Amino acid sequence: MDIPFKAGNLVKLKSGGPTMTVAGVGDANMTGIPTVWCVWSVKEETKRDSFPPEVLEHVGGLTGHP
Repeated sequence: MDIPFKAGNLVKLKSGGPTMTVAGVGDANMTGIPTVWCVWSVKEETKRDSFPPEVLEHVGGLTGHP
């Protein structure tokens, strides 16, 4: 599966929520499932989580692909 995101892209959940920065993309450990690792801030606390690419969308129309 071609993951349409790359490190540095700004994304958000399709269902809403904060703008997040893509920290990395690839397959989750030992599962082979395509995964996007994101980081974002809530107040002054840094949050991190991973998401399947299907639930994310680019913010501001930037895809990072030529």
